[in-house]
Amino acid sequence: MTPGTMLAAVSHEGESHFRLERVPVPELGDGDVLVRVEGASINSSTLLRWRELPWYHRLPAIIGIHAAGTVAARGRHAFGTAVGDRVHVDPTLPCGRCDACLSDNGVSCREGVVVIGSDPGEGASAAARERYAHYSSGCFAEYWRVPATAINRVPDHVPFPVAAGLGLLGVSYHALTAARPPRDATIVLTGATGGNGAAVVRQAPLLGVGRVLAVGRSAERLKALRELAPEIVEPLVLEPGWERDDGLTRAIRERTAGKGADALLDFLPSGHAITAQALFGLRTGSRAVLYGGDGTEQLAFDYVRAMPVSQYRLLGERGHGRRDMLEILGHLEARRLDPAPLVTHRFPLEAINDAVDLLDAHRAGADVTKWFVTIEPAAP
Repeated sequence: MTPGTMLAAVSHEGESHFRLERVPVPELGDGDVLVRVEGASINSSTLLRWRELPWYHRLPAIIGIHAAGTVAARGRHAFGTAVGDRVHVDPTLPCGRCDACLSDNGVSCREGVVVIGSDPGEGASAAARERYAHYSSGCFAEYWRVPATAINRVPDHVPFPVAAGLGLLGVSYHALTAARPPRDATIVLTGATGGNGAAVVRQAPLLGVGRVLAVGRSAERLKALRELAPEIVEPLVLEPGWERDDGLTRAIRERTAGKGADALLDFLPSGHAITAQALFGLRTGSRAVLYGGDGTEQLAFDYVRAMPVSQYRLLGERGHGRRDMLEILGHLEARRLDPAPLVTHRFPLEAINDAVDLLDAHRAGADVTKWFVTIEPAAP
């Protein structure tokens, strides 16, 4: 039997740390399940959307979108679920009927995509706003109300702190598949030492990638990254003066015997001079998959050099599809993929603000290895 109240980390406008509050446990609709949160991932993007991009949330609010746990209760029409199921939650709630949804591109739902706990904006349809009204609370709490259609079964051998990061794995897996790397490809990875970069490194062998040129400013962080897959990761440290004379472009071409790399995966939130130089380190006709960008900078590059001359294919992507998640779950079930080393830090819910401080220090440049940061249940 679930309690009447639960502990939650609540975000308030103008504040940079969570308040721990007791709030009512959400009531279930017919198609809902109540998930006992056993692990939730928190990252800098979560904090960015709360603090600097206020249209994402109506504050005060419980935020957080990446979590896994057990089904604690279910609505009468929550078909395909049972109390006690080990599940991961896909936080994207598209309409499921439009052409984008039917082509497994729910993050571009024509009706207006809703991410659990995130405001879809004034331009969203009435149906999208109705979904948001019902699923406006995120996962930084003891319990999370989600639609039964949003859950995926988690293999028994996968720990919850690992399963909490499946959505982050999905983003990196989608980036890899969108790049369509040839067998034994060399790919360039920018923003390499963050969580998405580390997830790319861990999953790249699944797609036959032969080498990852991991670009970063910190030799120590890149060294830690290499340990995730030492047989394929080649650190490329940005040396002083790299900005001049296409220093990064030249370094990539030197590492590839002048041929250029086969693909670029960009996860940089800022510093787009790196992205532009990495782009021109590619061979003719290659793909650049762009996931970075926080809205504060413009990506500038030589249009003629990139398109008519080099024939690069620039793909702006976000999120992941249902197919990506099913393939990841298949790799996990078959034990071809072990994401456990990606979890670098674990905090109880009561100490979520310690996780915030860690993320802020990492974003400010502290030389600390941080990939997946997990929030776990409050102490009984």
